[in-house]
Amino acid sequence: MSKTTSDVTMARDVVLVCVPDDDRRRRITTALREEWPVRTAHDEPETVASLDRDVAVLVVDAAECAVESALDRREERNLRFETAGLVAPDAAVDDRFDARLETPVRTGELRATVERLHRRVRYDRLLDRYYSLAERYATLTGDGDPEELARVEGRLADLRQRLDRLVDGLDDADAFDAAVGDYDGDDDEPSFDDI
Repeated sequence: MSKTTSDVTMARDVVLVCVPDDDRRRRITTALREEWPVRTAHDEPETVASLDRDVAVLVVDAAECAVESALDRREERNLRFETAGLVAPDAAVDDRFDARLETPVRTGELRATVERLHRRVRYDRLLDRYYSLAERYATLTGDGDPEELARVEGRLADLRQRLDRLVDGLDDADAFDAAVGDYDGDDDEPSFDDI
């Protein structure tokens, strides 16, 4: 069994944090734990061992923790998670990451980025459920039970509403820029000096 620590083992929408340095990992975990279940890993093998369908976001110290095996595992097992790379300001652009957080990263920026990535994963998962249910609906429209058809139609309507609510947050360019761009908020906000 992996040495990967887990604060919540059965929860969905887990944030997996791969940061080798104990103090930095603890600071990041503390910042995220209020909103999401968090697992931690010290290196790439522990990260891969901890990946499952419950992981929604992977936060990685790009300079210290490789992600290639984690990304391979995502493809092999058809896992759905987004990646956020903690990178030095002068680091080259790395397209392996869905979001880039320049260090030192502020608490608000970290949380906003993880929230945006969570929304993307939730939207993707809901869209899959919607398409699956739409196929069921199409099957029932020919000669299916009218009550079952009405139930499926109601569930489709509910999923459409949930998808609409999620996509509102994803389409907001200003929110996206604030989450991954230059921080222009309160200068007194606590920061992670050593991230």
